[in-house]
Amino acid sequence: MKYASDFRKSARDALRGRWGIAVVAGLIMNVVGAGVASISSIFGSVAETIVDLITDDDIPVKD
Repeated sequence: MKYASDFRKSARDALRGRWGIAVVAGLIMNVVGAGVASISSIFGSVAETIVDLITDDDIPVKD
């Protein structure tokens, strides 16, 4: 059975000499994640606006 200290040692051994790459990869993933969240938020706002325009009762309708 491995303990937390064993996992930490394995992680440190794997990162030995590669800390810079790990930091850059983490920053890139943060930017990508924020971009995905922003895009979904923008599309949600656009969709809501379109639905509001379609269902707006203030727009006169010709018979």
